[in-house]
Amino acid sequence: MGLSIQQSQAALNSAIQAASTGRAKAPTQGADISRLNTALAAQDTATLTTQPARAQLEAVSAHMQSAQTGSSLVSAAQQGLTKASGVLDSLRGVVEAIQANGKTDNTSTMRAVNLVGELDRIGQGTNFAGISLLSGAVSGDHAMSFAVGGSNITVDLGSANVAKLAIDLAVGRGQTGEGRMNLSTPQGIANTLTSIAAGASYVSAAQESLSGTSVAFDTAIARLGVSMENISAISSQVSDVSMARDLLGMATGAISAAPAAAFGAQSPSAASVAALLAD
Repeated sequence: MGLSIQQSQAALNSAIQAASTGRAKAPTQGADISRLNTALAAQDTATLTTQPARAQLEAVSAHMQSAQTGSSLVSAAQQGLTKASGVLDSLRGVVEAIQANGKTDNTSTMRAVNLVGELDRIGQGTNFAGISLLSGAVSGDHAMSFAVGGSNITVDLGSANVAKLAIDLAVGRGQTGEGRMNLSTPQGIANTLTSIAAGASYVSAAQESLSGTSVAFDTAIARLGVSMENISAISSQVSDVSMARDLLGMATGAISAAPAAAFGAQSPSAASVAALLAD
């Protein structure tokens, strides 16, 4: 399409040059007008490409916005998972210290309880545009799909349910001291460390999965950006041709009027004809 537009532009430029000298070369005016008409016809064909180009640009822009939204959502989820991973590391450190001391105390227990409570807050509070991301809300039938130009990228955060992980550690939502979180016996401490390790692996797997999704969005955004640049370049070329058409229209009118003006100057006036008839 770019070659066709360039050829049309060249024809228009040639016709405009001919039009500018047409007044001084009356015998060639007919040929010049013919050349103008040919150039205008070629330009009409080129102009037709602007409508599809504009429609394509609007469509690609919409897909770009969709991809950017999806990328931002995934980024928010990744940030929440990073925080959750840090909390689990801190929790493991507290429980390992209790294990090393061979006994627990109220201060250590409260630190552990507070850390798991923080994990629950991350699970419940991580959101994007009001959508809870790490509580299992975006999963299964409620997974989110983003159109990114001929394909969709689906974001399913069912494997990043940090809120459930906090419940599994049995400290979230008023369950302090119940379930798996038992720091009062050596076996309970060992079981708690096993649960924390499983939770860390769970979060790590979710991070890895989201990393792949993030790369998919980045690739789509880059590809859509190239498409937008190409379509914009084509639209710009067509706009240049449209401007040349306007100039050609003015030149065509000038050339068409020139023969009539010349004929009027050479024809006898009505008064002269009357004088001849009187003789």
